[in-house]
Amino acid sequence: MRFLIKLLKGALIGISVVIPGVSGGSMAMSMGIYDKLLDFLTLRKQVSKQGRILAPYILGMVFGVIIFSYFIEQLFIEFPLITACAFAGMILGALPMLIQRVRGKRISLLNAMLLIGMAAGLVLLTLNVHSSGTGFNLNPTLAHAMLAVVLGFLAAAVMAVPGLSGSMLLILLGYYQVMLQTINRFTEAVLAFNFATILKSAVILAPFAIGVAAGFIFMARIIRILIKRLQH
Repeated sequence: MRFLIKLLKGALIGISVVIPGVSGGSMAMSMGIYDKLLDFLTLRKQVSKQGRILAPYILGMVFGVIIFSYFIEQLFIEFPLITACAFAGMILGALPMLIQRVRGKRISLLNAMLLIGMAAGLVLLTLNVHSSGTGFNLNPTLAHAMLAVVLGFLAAAVMAVPGLSGSMLLILLGYYQVMLQTINRFTEAVLAFNFATILKSAVILAPFAIGVAAGFIFMARIIRILIKRLQH
């Protein structure tokens, strides 16, 4: 039963990773495993024990990403505007929290304009997510495999910080939808035993996964260093 609960919690984190504007780091923190992930990624203590504890969560994350990637792609195909508006609403939904945190403090006109401009820019980019990736393809070539490493690294580094969204970064870079499609084509090929498509997708997904692992490890170390400095 505990394994199933951990699996479900991991799936929720995986789902939050896929949704633009939702922070996977914040979800991991709310599930109580953020510190454990940092310890595991920075090889801080009892790595094998931490790995066994985190295994169900990680497995759940993978399932969450795979299942929800397909779900979101179908939503964009069937209801592109409604889906994009829903994601835009998630971004706007964070504004009351920000306003509450700065209430009573002096806010300059420039800072207010920057906040409004950034929020408007993110909403506009999210509303265009159904066309995001047009003209940006990832083909099974060495150049695009190297690009996939960079994309994975950047997305994971951002995602590791609570409050930030790696999926939103991929939208900003124009590769969100193409990564969804690559994940989904790979999953479909595995289920259909289509080895040609599996290999073609793996040429992009394997480097992307390497980049994600490197990004998580890099940012976990940075966060640990910052926490240590703040404590002293």
